[in-house]
Amino acid sequence: MSYPDPRAALAAILQNSNAGRNAMRAVGRNNGGGGNASGVVASHVGPRPVTQTRILEECGQTLIALWEQSRAHAVLLPSPATRGLVLPGGNPQTPKNEQGCWIFHNTVSDTFRVETWTGGSTRDSCTPTAPAPQANEVLVVDFHTHPNVGQEGYLDTPSPADIAAVGTAVTGLVRSHGGYHWFGKAMPA
Repeated sequence: MSYPDPRAALAAILQNSNAGRNAMRAVGRNNGGGGNASGVVASHVGPRPVTQTRILEECGQTLIALWEQSRAHAVLLPSPATRGLVLPGGNPQTPKNEQGCWIFHNTVSDTFRVETWTGGSTRDSCTPTAPAPQANEVLVVDFHTHPNVGQEGYLDTPSPADIAAVGTAVTGLVRSHGGYHWFGKAMPA
């Protein structure tokens, strides 16, 4: 299967598609650059740029697992009769819980490490642990889930509190029913 657009291939990757992964590899090989007359592509020297695509490719399985742990697809509410009575911060009848992690980039090995948050979490929030970079690591992403939906009185996008907490020092990433939402420090796609 061919994907003319790398974003389409990324979407397939996020849906755990082997065709999507193969298409992304093909985009890297067939992008018209880097080859010589013999068809040999020079290997990349040094760390590759940290990009949104790379984060999702290399850390995607962990982000998907955190989304699943947040129980985002649990039944919205017990009955239509109680739907109008539920306000943000006050529905003990749902098993939904926000989940989060830090993503670090090792500038020497050019790898990522994910550190999940062990602080408490509720339907409305999760408490990040202090980021603990190891040798040669830089914090690159502050990630958490938004498992609730608009019908329950919640935002699908990063909240004002999320935006304020992340600021511009690090890239923020929220996963909601609407997909991934990047904010804070700009990161190339």
